[in-house]
Amino acid sequence: MNSLEQLVLLYNPMSGALSATALPSTIKFVSISGTQLSGSLPSAWSTLPDFSCLLLHDAPNLCSAIPDGLPCLHTIGTQLGEWSLLLP
Repeated sequence: MNSLEQLVLLYNPMSGALSATALPSTIKFVSISGTQLSGSLPSAWSTLPDFSCLLLHDAPNLCSAIPDGLPCLHTIGTQLGEWSLLLP
């Protein structure tokens, strides 16, 4: 049995919190672009050994600081990295 290397949820109508989502250590590529997932990016994702690309564009409900070490990060159309703008 092969291990999961790619997770593509491109423009899937999924919604819910992303912050508790665990990924297998074999993951290399994740695209959650165009979803209604919300919350912050798990910092544990930046420690995955083979993780090479994360696509998040057009996911407007994602917001937080971006954990250091996330590769190939595309965040256009999100609120990621703009968390300081939300403070009073």
